[in-house]
Amino acid sequence: MLPLDRNALAAAAGRLSEAVVQQDYAALQAALLPSESRDWEGIRGAVEQAVPLVKGGQVQLRSLYLLDASSQAAPADTQFFCSNASGALTVTITMRALPPGRYAVVLADAAGAPLAGSWA
Repeated sequence: MLPLDRNALAAAAGRLSEAVVQQDYAALQAALLPSESRDWEGIRGAVEQAVPLVKGGQVQLRSLYLLDASSQAAPADTQFFCSNASGALTVTITMRALPPGRYAVVLADAAGAPLAGSWA
């Protein structure tokens, strides 16, 4: 990943992760793309369920992945295999009916949270 892409992704992920920890629903909802807004209730529910995992923690970004499905001609079930720099960890991400485009996945932790939460 290019440094410019990494920095932009880390900044956006940091803001959204902080919004999850702080339960800032207005910031989270404002960040949704129009096509995602129909899923707001499910997103809000997931954030509410994360409260015990992240409350009192400090956000630490662990891994950033860019996913490129821009060569697809139409929505398709898509699988990505993402490895860390050392190759010691591989994350498999499967997305159903993924439209063509570029996407990002960020793995973050809530360091210091009583339940040592992590979320993706």
